[in-house]
Amino acid sequence: MSNNCQELDCLLLRPWTVELALERYAKLAERFDVARFIQRAPDFEEIPWPTLVSPDVLQIEGVRWDAVEAFFAAARSKMSAAAYGKLVKGTMIRFHPDKWAARNILLRARDEDHKKALTRAALRVAQEAGAAYERLTRN
Repeated sequence: MSNNCQELDCLLLRPWTVELALERYAKLAERFDVARFIQRAPDFEEIPWPTLVSPDVLQIEGVRWDAVEAFFAAARSKMSAAAYGKLVKGTMIRFHPDKWAARNILLRARDEDHKKALTRAALRVAQEAGAAYERLTRN
C-alpha cells in the first residue's frame, strides 16, 4: 500500500462515520485524479470507491450499486447543493470507462480476472454517479 493510503488510513483510528467516509473519498480522489499508472495498475485501496464502508473491511464485492447510492444519499444530506453537485459530477467523470481507458488505469492489472473485477466495480460507480447526476439535474 502506498504512503498516501497509509496517511489516509490514520482516519481509521477514529470510529468510522459518514463524515470520515466523505473526507477520505475527497482526499483519495484528489490524489487518484493526478496519479499516473504507467508502471503499475492502482491497488484497490488507492481507488476512491464512493461507499460508506470502512476501507479496512471494504472488498471489491462491496462496491455495489446500493453501496454507492447510499454514499451519494449520505453526501447529499451533509453537503451544500453546490458541493454535492461537484462531488457527483467529479465522480461521474472520474469513473467513466473512457476516462479509465485514456488514463490506462488497468493497463498493468495483475491478471485478467482482477482487471475484470475492477472494471465491473468502476462501471457500477460510473452508472450510479450518472444516475445521481441525472436526478440532480432534473430537480
